[in-house]
Amino acid sequence: MDLDQKRNALKLKLETAINDLKNQAESQGCRIAQRRRSGYLYAVDAVRNIVLEPWFTKLLSQHGSVLKKYSSSNAIHLAEIVESYGGLNKTIKLIEAVLALRGFGLDSQQHTDYVDQVLWGLKDLRSLTPQHQEETMRWNSVLPYCALCFRLRSRSHYYCEKHHPIKSTRLYKQQKYAAITALKHLPNENCEAYEKYLVKPNKQKKLGRQLYDLVSGYAPHPRVFLRHCKDSSMSGDWITLSKNIVQTCKVTYPASYKKIKQIKPDDFRSWFSWCIAIVRCLDSTEPNVWNEKECLTLFSELNTWTSLVGILHRFECVERINSIETKRGPDVGYGANLEQHQLIKDLLKQQLATSSKTNLSEIARTLGLSRQRIHQIIKKHQLLS
Repeated sequence: MDLDQKRNALKLKLETAINDLKNQAESQGCRIAQRRRSGYLYAVDAVRNIVLEPWFTKLLSQHGSVLKKYSSSNAIHLAEIVESYGGLNKTIKLIEAVLALRGFGLDSQQHTDYVDQVLWGLKDLRSLTPQHQEETMRWNSVLPYCALCFRLRSRSHYYCEKHHPIKSTRLYKQQKYAAITALKHLPNENCEAYEKYLVKPNKQKKLGRQLYDLVSGYAPHPRVFLRHCKDSSMSGDWITLSKNIVQTCKVTYPASYKKIKQIKPDDFRSWFSWCIAIVRCLDSTEPNVWNEKECLTLFSELNTWTSLVGILHRFECVERINSIETKRGPDVGYGANLEQHQLIKDLLKQQLATSSKTNLSEIARTLGLSRQRIHQIIKKHQLLS
């Protein structure tokens, strides 16, 4: 049995084990937990009889630390492996770290797919526990990708994990204002989205759609791929289709092409595995998100090739936005407030004439500014000289 067949067999075993655990929980009226708890079903017990490949266990041992009480055991069953690395959460993070290394210890695409399969199975298992049920995504929402980049949405209708307005506030604001600032330097087919944002900037539901449209306008529309790729997709020749996508990308989306040019379709056994390799090339951790069955359908058939082109388009837009060097700070984007500066200068002269000393706190209170801001203006424009 080759590695692909073993992976398919593992996938079936994992799905069966998870479905059996669900049914057991429903029939007994119990909840499922990641740790052994009285009155709960222990999630890890579901995969107690699943045996993994020896090379996989060896690979994890090279990158992770086994708990002391398991140091003398040679675990081959999935449940034993999970327990030896400290539970579901720690094992999932370890596998994600191994996949992010891209190639170190993963001798072929088949090895990578096998590791991916274990990861998806453990995440599916973890999603049955109460503290992780909210991570189950619903894909009937508004946007196909994150409003600010090319990644899949995560626990949000509009944003990925990296750009979530609450969970990643700093990165969200950085990318949001980078997309808006880029309007000064780059043409944008959807600049009206920014005008709508200015009219009602606090409408969060509309803001996600407006930002998505704004980001999409920084690169040519994906329709340019149709005349080069449509025929090969209809003929069912995925090798030719993939080569056409790469060649069109070279001309139309040069930033994306720099990332994917080393991914040769001849090195992969299927359209799906090549697509996943492309996505991993854009972001090494992104394929780990693709553990929802609805999401996997994006690359399941050849006629879904536009999904991949959509990701390349979004990536190109983000790369163009981030290629612009923009300075942040109070002295950027606006001319100097000369009237305010004159007021500060007059107040300084008045203080010096009265007491031969300056009181920046008093000036700040008079003008409604902070003392630090007053000091910054005086120093920058040399108002005391």
